[in-house]
Order: sequence, then C-alpha cells, then structure tokens
Amino acid sequence: MVAVAERLGNDNTTLVLTTYGHLLPGSEDRTRKAVDAAWSTGQEASEQARTAQGRPE
Repeated sequence: MVAVAERLGNDNTTLVLTTYGHLLPGSEDRTRKAVDAAWSTGQEASEQARTAQGRPE
C-alpha cells in the first residue's frame, strides 16, 4: 500500500486505503493466505533445524 500511496503522490497510506480499499475486495483473503504461507514455511524451517540438531520434535 505504501508503494501505491507514493505512486499516487500521497504520503498517507491510511487515506489511500480508506479511499481505494473497496477496489481490492479480495485483498484481505490474499493477505491472510500469504501470512499463513509465510508462517508455515518458517515453522517448517524451524522444525527442520531442530531435527538436524538432533532435538526431538
């Protein structure tokens, strides 16, 4: 959203989001999925590191 605000010449991302947010109806779901994917990837990496170090899961 920061990049969009800058592109529009506005430094207030909250204003841009409240003004144009309705144009992105699926963005909440996409964001939720992206965060879930990132966290699960991080969790998997952490589990692999514990296993590699001989720690029980």
